[in-house]
Amino acid sequence: RGTTSTSPARSSTAATSPARCSPAARVNLSHARFTSGNITFSHAQFTGGNVNLSHARFTSGNITFSHARFTGGNVNLSHARFTSGYVDFGSARFTDGEVSFHLARFTGGSVDFSSAQFTGGHVDFRDTHFTNGQTTLDSARFTGGNVNFSHAQFTGGRVNLRHAQFLGGRISFHKMHFAEGYVTFSRTWFTGSHVDISSVWVTGSHVDFSNTRHTGGNVKFSHAQFTGGHVDFSNTRHTGGRADFTRTRFAAIQVDFIGARFAGGDVDLSTTFSSTPPAFDLWTDGPPEGLLLPSDFRADTGDADLDSGGSLEFE
Repeated sequence: RGTTSTSPARSSTAATSPARCSPAARVNLSHARFTSGNITFSHAQFTGGNVNLSHARFTSGNITFSHARFTGGNVNLSHARFTSGYVDFGSARFTDGEVSFHLARFTGGSVDFSSAQFTGGHVDFRDTHFTNGQTTLDSARFTGGNVNFSHAQFTGGRVNLRHAQFLGGRISFHKMHFAEGYVTFSRTWFTGSHVDISSVWVTGSHVDFSNTRHTGGNVKFSHAQFTGGHVDFSNTRHTGGRADFTRTRFAAIQVDFIGARFAGGDVDLSTTFSSTPPAFDLWTDGPPEGLLLPSDFRADTGDADLDSGGSLEFE
């Protein structure tokens, strides 16, 4: 593991060799330019060292931290610009330290945290802008730490958290703005984390929570606004924890709870506004305990049961 410190780089097209960073290591690539080149920190171990890529420019280039270990180091990608590039944190492990994309800009590029594990530390996407790009946390595992997308803006892009596991820690999408894109939490497990989706503004997008499992923790949608598009909660399972929709607004949008099962925990829709009635299965004995609905709620008449499709209306 070296302790080499590089001086600021202004342009680069060559690939670097895999890095090993000790507590004293500093790598300074601030304001560097990567044009169709590659830089790799694959399998690197950051035990207190620092990598500075702030204000760097990536044009069709790739940077990889796949399988890296962060146990106290910091990686700074704040204000970086990515144009059709690729940033890979696949299978990385975060137990301390910080990775910052604060105020970064992605145009058609990708950030990949597939199968990453977060047991501590902080990953910062605050105020980041994504245009027609993709952010992937597929199969990521959160048992601690903080992942923050607050105030981020997505236009026409895709955010993928399929199969993620939230066992602890916190992930925030507070006041995120998402337009004409796709966000998926499909088949995700919520068992202990705090997931903050409050005050988000979503327009013309598809938001997918289908087949998620809620056995603990909190998911907060309060004051979120969804206009146009589709919000899918079909086939979710609630056996613990809390989903809070306080004063959430669904306007000109399809909201689907078909196939959802409520056997524990709380899902609070009591102050939700929806211009189009959400779609639920029908219950002959009324809504299940733990599902809190508006006072002007009514169920369609008929002999439908839990396995039949239908809708529940707000008068």
